[in-house]
Amino acid sequence: SNIFIWDTAERSSPTGCLKGYSPIYAISVSPDGNWMASGDWSGYVSLWNVLNGEFVFRLSRQVAQHRIWLLKFSPDNRWLIVGGHKESTVRLFDLLDPDRPCTEILGHAEWVTSAVFTPDTRQLITGSEDSTIALRNLENPAQAFWYLRGHEWGVRELSLRSDGAFLASCSDDRTVRLWNLRNRPEAPVVFRGHRNPVTHVHFAPDGEWLLSASPYGSARMWDLCVGRLEKLACGIVKRNFNLEDWKQYYPDEEYWLVCPGAPVPLDVMEEELRRARLLTGTSDRDSVRAAYTRLVGWAARVNDSRLIAEIGQEGCRAGV
Repeated sequence: SNIFIWDTAERSSPTGCLKGYSPIYAISVSPDGNWMASGDWSGYVSLWNVLNGEFVFRLSRQVAQHRIWLLKFSPDNRWLIVGGHKESTVRLFDLLDPDRPCTEILGHAEWVTSAVFTPDTRQLITGSEDSTIALRNLENPAQAFWYLRGHEWGVRELSLRSDGAFLASCSDDRTVRLWNLRNRPEAPVVFRGHRNPVTHVHFAPDGEWLLSASPYGSARMWDLCVGRLEKLACGIVKRNFNLEDWKQYYPDEEYWLVCPGAPVPLDVMEEELRRARLLTGTSDRDSVRAAYTRLVGWAARVNDSRLIAEIGQEGCRAGV
């Protein structure tokens, strides 16, 4: 029932001891480092002042029927999400008004195993053994406005990238999935490689790596840096994306060469030539020159004499 506080610079002995009421099964420290919540075997939650080690208060009601499993502060330190072991309902407490009745979060058929707040504290995301991930607005947290589906078995843990754009989830189905929260209908990226259920997943602080672990002795690092992945892909396929590829993976970005030394697909060249012709009828001479300059640079890599001749003639007329 005790909680020990350690100074990471002086690891020889704890610097403080907080004495609880019954065995502790979950703790969470507020983002500002001032407060800590603890959840015990009997289903109660206590709040502590980390700076002086003093007990602050105990939530007035028993939060869970069994031991507390889930505790998480919101980024603004105001809200605390609490869940019990094997329970499908979690509860949201306003720490600015701890006597205010909590909000019960429904919507999952089975045990809610994990929860994260978005960085702006506007949304709460929960994962469950029912294999779904629910997104909720904190203005109306009791009602989910979107479900992410794809895992075949229960969701074990969620991790949100620091900018809130991507969510990672891991599951008993032995996969890690990466969800684009700015384009929710988009299918997730699925990482496979674990041979057993994956119980932990976390983004590295720079957001370029994803770390996952299984209780059966395996841990993996997944490279999320697009540049490194594209270099690896280029080394394998040794070609540039055609228009269909590009629209699938980069629908909102202007085309550029993934493999600068490889030939440029014909459909890409034809589309760029069409775009350059449209620009020719405008007064934007800089854009016209840029388009034809790029086409001329690509032309030597295209095995199509007709297209090369067209680009050369039109480039000359455009003054390139």
